[in-house]
Amino acid sequence: MDPIQRDDGLPEQTHPQVPFAYPAGGAGSHLGPVDPSKTGPHVPGTPVPVPDDRAAGSAADDPGLGAEALSALSFLAGVWLVVAPYAIDQVDPAGTWIGTAVGVAVAIVAVVRMLAPARAVAVGIVNVGLGAWLVVLPLVVDRPAPAERNDVIVGVLLILFAASSMLLGRRARRAARR
Repeated sequence: MDPIQRDDGLPEQTHPQVPFAYPAGGAGSHLGPVDPSKTGPHVPGTPVPVPDDRAAGSAADDPGLGAEALSALSFLAGVWLVVAPYAIDQVDPAGTWIGTAVGVAVAIVAVVRMLAPARAVAVGIVNVGLGAWLVVLPLVVDRPAPAERNDVIVGVLLILFAASSMLLGRRARRAARR
């Protein structure tokens, strides 16, 4: 089998090697001279990165990014729970303090999840539980109908956001291990 000739006249290796490249292809490098027309946005003398099948800048690039976005939606749901009694003009003593307590807890958990989506996956279960509590809250506390509907809708959305964020965070953790 004839070796392939390179531009510098030296035979090309026919099997892949893991290069030990010094900057600019110095001593000990398995790389030939750097051809600026064939290099990408990387350090000269190092191998050109293998193109990825995923679209650059998409959420598929970083599953943690989707987890962060869903946690941000959970945060907004927590803020809404705090202001909702005043916004929908259904201020009642029991519902206001419950909404405020649950909203603050949801917001805190969401911030933790936004800061570390892959490391704080298990923390997301708290928001799933708080969402479930909001769904059953109308059975426990007697409140005006608009406030009950608000609690159930926000609870269902919170369960969806938190559970999806946990799944994406788990996927980001697995991707980081590879």
